[in-house]
Amino acid sequence: AYKNLVFKDALLEKHHALRALGVMVDRDIGILDGLDSGEYYQFRGSVSKIILATDISKHKDYLGDLQAFAARRAEDPAVEMDKQLAMELMVNCADISNVIKPAAVARRWALRVTDEFFLQGDAERDMGMEVSPTCDRFSKSRVDLQIGFIDHLAAPLFTLLAAAFPP
Repeated sequence: AYKNLVFKDALLEKHHALRALGVMVDRDIGILDGLDSGEYYQFRGSVSKIILATDISKHKDYLGDLQAFAARRAEDPAVEMDKQLAMELMVNCADISNVIKPAAVARRWALRVTDEFFLQGDAERDMGMEVSPTCDRFSKSRVDLQIGFIDHLAAPLFTLLAAAFPP
């Protein structure tokens, strides 16, 4: 059961969270010095949730949370977003923001990301595994992957963000 809890999903995000926590508890760095045990556990939990917000499997949940907040905000502009949710959304937006950067930057990142995906697919194929759908260089083009990413992930998030926080 423990193995499934730790290793079942969000591997990269969990790795990042563990590395961040490792830095935070380093006595030589002292980031958490001065916190009592309650503050320590609250801070640690908050940081872990923020890092795990980049797990793509949680994207629809964040869209739902943001849509609900936008609806409440439309009725009452003074409504404030939960601070933890706001921090998680900020990191989520930053994580997928390459497509809204200047074209030259966005293109470089699109190439890097698709290279990474295709290399993963190659490794999966070499090991006799089923190739992950977004990682198969023989069935998906870079352009298709970017269009799908924008249409299904980035555009819905940034559109809802704009609705929640109009100028």
